[in-house]
Amino acid sequence: MDHGRVQVIGSQAEYAQALLVATAAGRLAVVDFTAKWCGPCNAIAPVFVQLSNKYPTVDFVKVDVDEQAEIAAAHGVSAMPTFIFIKNGQRIDELRGANAARLEQLIQKHSSAGGAEEEESDLKLPAGHSDVTQNVDKAQGECLNQSTEHKWDNIFKKDDSFLESDTDEQLLLYIPFNQPIKIHSLCFQAPDDGRAPQTVKLFVNKRDMDFQSVDSAPATQVIELKADDVKGDKLVPLRFVKFQNVSSITIFVESNQGGEPTTVIQRLRFIGQAQSATNMNEFKRVAGEKGETHG
Repeated sequence: MDHGRVQVIGSQAEYAQALLVATAAGRLAVVDFTAKWCGPCNAIAPVFVQLSNKYPTVDFVKVDVDEQAEIAAAHGVSAMPTFIFIKNGQRIDELRGANAARLEQLIQKHSSAGGAEEEESDLKLPAGHSDVTQNVDKAQGECLNQSTEHKWDNIFKKDDSFLESDTDEQLLLYIPFNQPIKIHSLCFQAPDDGRAPQTVKLFVNKRDMDFQSVDSAPATQVIELKADDVKGDKLVPLRFVKFQNVSSITIFVESNQGGEPTTVIQRLRFIGQAQSATNMNEFKRVAGEKGETHG
């Protein structure tokens, strides 16, 4: 089973360490007290995983009440599922029952970030969409023909770093996400000296592509960027219907705007919806407020 960012506790020492780490970082910790025999617990478990990926500034912890009875007793947990919210070492809230909508509300209420980075004031987002760049799985991504000094993960930083191609103007980025997303549009930022990308081919859910395969494979969409499209304050809309269930996107920069020897991208953002946001709305409450009694 994929646990996402959820830490499954195996001992009291692990639990204490998890809370210490959250407290030291000033983060909210959400503890899911669960049991294998509990139907509502099993129903909401994948939602808890989705939320862990959606809210990277929150720590998510899972405790099996049968395997870690002492921890459950210390918190007075007697019904499952019970979610305990801990911040700065203090218990600040509790939710009993598999109420997915209320669970996310409490996470938003008690977390400082509210689940997403604050958007720059110069970027107007379409209704129902947000910056989902935080869902990029940087550890699994890669870029072919990148400079050793200016690598691909720089495009997700809010500083002066950048990505630059190496031997010629072309770049091939493979960008996976930690959960399926819907992509509405892209936002590029690049210099105005001719090194900004121009012809860009996008491929959805295609792994292990190389420069030969991107030349022969049909692209999901081809976009032609102009100078106004790469200032960091404009959305480049995609054919939304073709970007509905994106687990990874391959971006082939075929050329730049000035015929320069190398291409530079300072920043790239993805605007759309995390699938968990959609799933949460469809998730029906499967237990009463008081949860399922442990018996």
